[in-house]
Amino acid sequence: MDLNQIAIFVEVVGAGSFTGAARTLSLPRASVSRKVAILEKAQGVRLLHRITRSLTLTDVGERYYDACHDHLTALAQANQMAAGEHETPTGTIRVSGPADDYFISQAAPEFLAIHHKVSIEIVLTDDRLDLVGERIDIALRAGRLEDSSMMARKLAAGFGIVCASPGYLASAPPLESIADIKRHDCIIHGKSVHKAKWLLEGPSGQEHVAVAGRIAVNSMMLALRASIDGMGLVLVPSGIAEPEVNAGRLARVLPDWQTPPADWQTPPGGLFLVYPSHRHQSAAARAFIDFIVAKTSLLGWLPAP
Repeated sequence: MDLNQIAIFVEVVGAGSFTGAARTLSLPRASVSRKVAILEKAQGVRLLHRITRSLTLTDVGERYYDACHDHLTALAQANQMAAGEHETPTGTIRVSGPADDYFISQAAPEFLAIHHKVSIEIVLTDDRLDLVGERIDIALRAGRLEDSSMMARKLAAGFGIVCASPGYLASAPPLESIADIKRHDCIIHGKSVHKAKWLLEGPSGQEHVAVAGRIAVNSMMLALRASIDGMGLVLVPSGIAEPEVNAGRLARVLPDWQTPPADWQTPPGGLFLVYPSHRHQSAAARAFIDFIVAKTSLLGWLPAP
């Protein structure tokens, strides 16, 4: 039994291709393919159906993969335990977040300033990436989670607050009640300035407020920037607004009103760190997760239920 061949086979299945596995393992594709072929010959069965540009497991290959994967995971955990709890974070981690990310781009430099032996590769996209195929160690995702094969750490039950720049508020109409929002320019986070509504919750319950403005953007960060530049009111996640409020670039208005905690914009759910369930986590990845958890707490985000 050659554990190296088995490990390569498991990586091929996880990556979904010989090319992806070769990239992860830093081996020639031909070597990866040859190792799997030797394993199949040794076992006397075909483990993979090789189709152009894709691979699928045979019935026996699926059972073999499940058993091998579980044992390799156990071995990795044993090695991790042997390394000790004080393992120094080193190496490269790949982190993914939304295209208009604010949080990771702010957190990464602070994390790197603490952990000098760690490098971070950041992939920002609104696409739901295949974390295994793209070699993503950790992904930041908002909303409801659908992929049950992933492990998830819920950071916060997201909620949004209404903010505006001090300059805008100085020359704008008074803003004393939720009904006054209709008298203000609002920055719409969406595709159109027409028929936009904000769902807010306050002392009198929940209300859908029709809002209007001259600018609509599909990026939360652009909406935030437009508000800082004096374009009007903006409804943004509290964790994103908090640093701008603390710096004086924004002020929270109508502090008794916010979006319902479990229903922040679209889609609802909250803020999560997601990572592949079967992949051994390096000390660097674990340290980054701990850092993000601590940072969300310091920013005053609602704790995860």
